[in-house]
Amino acid sequence: GVPMLGRWKMLDNLRRTLSAPCALLTLVAAWTLAPVPAAVWTLFVLAVIGIPALLPALFGIVPRRPGISKRSHAQGVAADLALGLSQAALQITLLAHHAWLMLDAIARTLFRLSAGRGLLDWVTAAQMNATSAPGLGSVRPRMRAPVAIAAVGAALVAALRPESLALAGPFLAL
Repeated sequence: GVPMLGRWKMLDNLRRTLSAPCALLTLVAAWTLAPVPAAVWTLFVLAVIGIPALLPALFGIVPRRPGISKRSHAQGVAADLALGLSQAALQITLLAHHAWLMLDAIARTLFRLSAGRGLLDWVTAAQMNATSAPGLGSVRPRMRAPVAIAAVGAALVAALRPESLALAGPFLAL
């Protein structure tokens, strides 16, 4: 049997693997389905992505120790807030890419499990760095699928609920 901590780790890995695809699916569903208030669901997904990144800034509002000047404390909180906002913005920007990576990993795992071979196929970070050239040229081929996801999302929103394009447009452009 697997110990309870091991089971918890497996469930947490499954949760993290499914979070980006579910967030992306929630956004597209909110923008295309008529009875769903698109703005509410968009704010919900933004909160799910943004709150964990902003928690350090929120916990830092109250000083942890006495004797810190108000100015340096405010600068520290502002720096934490800026870092949290930039992390949340990056996660939102790369949401389609992250969803694609997770769905690809799930599909590969399910295929390897069903085929019973290739279970130990993996590439080390050193091998990956040796085969990929630095710069934007090496990133462009890996970003084709997220761009296609955004294009399909834009086409769905335009076809099914064009009034949501104003809300969905900035996210789809990212």
